[in-house]
Amino acid sequence: MAVFFVDNMHTAKALLQVSRKIQDDQYFKRNRNHSEKPIEPLISVNDLYHIQMCLRNRYNYTAKSLDLCNLTRDPGRGGTL
Repeated sequence: MAVFFVDNMHTAKALLQVSRKIQDDQYFKRNRNHSEKPIEPLISVNDLYHIQMCLRNRYNYTAKSLDLCNLTRDPGRGGTL
């Protein structure tokens, strides 16, 4: 399922008009949901920063790979995750 979050009303109206044409692979019309309230973040900004730092330390730039082994016992985690 695709979910779109838009910033302005013009884009939202355009998506509502187009959504009548959106179907899944079995030709069923997909439901559209819209709400007036803003979406709350799932994690805090501080936790997001710690996750980014942890993953940055685990990324190998030469091999372009991310080491996710023993992620729960990462010493740089700091007990915040």
